[in-house]
Amino acid sequence: MTITEAILVLSSFIISIFNAAIGPTGGLSLVILASLVPPAAVVPLHGAVESASSIFRVTANRHYIDWRIALVFGAGAVVGGLAGASVSLQLPGDILQIVIGALILFSVWGPKPRAGNSSSWRGAALGAVSSFVAMLGGSIGALIMVFIGSKMDDRRGLIGTQSACVAFVHMFKLIAFGILGFAFAPYMHLIVMMIAATFFGGLLGRHVLDRVPEEMFRRIFKILVTLLALRMLAIGFGLI
Repeated sequence: MTITEAILVLSSFIISIFNAAIGPTGGLSLVILASLVPPAAVVPLHGAVESASSIFRVTANRHYIDWRIALVFGAGAVVGGLAGASVSLQLPGDILQIVIGALILFSVWGPKPRAGNSSSWRGAALGAVSSFVAMLGGSIGALIMVFIGSKMDDRRGLIGTQSACVAFVHMFKLIAFGILGFAFAPYMHLIVMMIAATFFGGLLGRHVLDRVPEEMFRRIFKILVTLLALRMLAIGFGLI
């Protein structure tokens, strides 16, 4: 295992603890990947790891999921995923760094979307937009959480349904990049190690970090992600 691989595996473990304790982390794993692997591999690798992480949460909350919302969302995600993947693979490395960095900064500091009703057309439209943005490196977890949050009172149902929607996006992401020719084989051992770290980190997070104030984590998280995203922009613009 190289130093880079060790950092990625350890970060997957730590980030999964955050996910279990405070919900969507707004693209932290995406930022770390973008700092350590070739730009064209960032989004596909992120999709592989996050799809597994989402499936773990779906399994844990499967009895509380609103599958009507999730399936309508998934139908829209197919269209957005194919469009976004083709654009992502055609972007030069420096441009992709800038796009990912800007999207992450907007996800963290931009205006939060208002919760709307979960009509079929809204759900499908959100699925298409979320999937397209995810293909370009955008963070979608919080966006989806806000959309379905006004319709669900049970926390387990909210987490489970949000995880199912995210899982659809990332699975379609994998399929789209596979169809478009991305080679996953050279990264397969890294993907397996990161998924394993995500699983065990999630188990630990459910038992440990529920005692730590969420506000503290959110503050530290926003600062860390902002610094890493600014670094990506600096790299993209050739400043470092």
